Amino acid sequence: MSSSGKGDVEKTRYWQGTISEATRSGMSVRAFCRQRRLRESQFYWWQHKLRATRQVGTTPKAGGHGRPGSFALVSDEAGQTDAG
Repeated sequence: MSSSGKGDVEKTRYWQGTISEATRSGMSVRAFCRQRRLRESQFYWWQHKLRATRQVGTTPKAGGHGRPGSFALVSDEAGQTDAG
């Protein structure tokens, strides 16, 4: 049994906190990352991942796609196209 799920949750929490601190600091991302000895590319990758997760409204899951469901309007009546 692997423990990667726990590690993913810990990384996610770490980066959520770090990105929040960067926002509150008022510093540029570059300056913040230099001060913390973080890679800017990693910072931006996590920022993108967390935003996408928040927009979808799901939490990242191992092996999951994190995509929302999609729906189609279905009607019994021929020629009925008004969704109103």
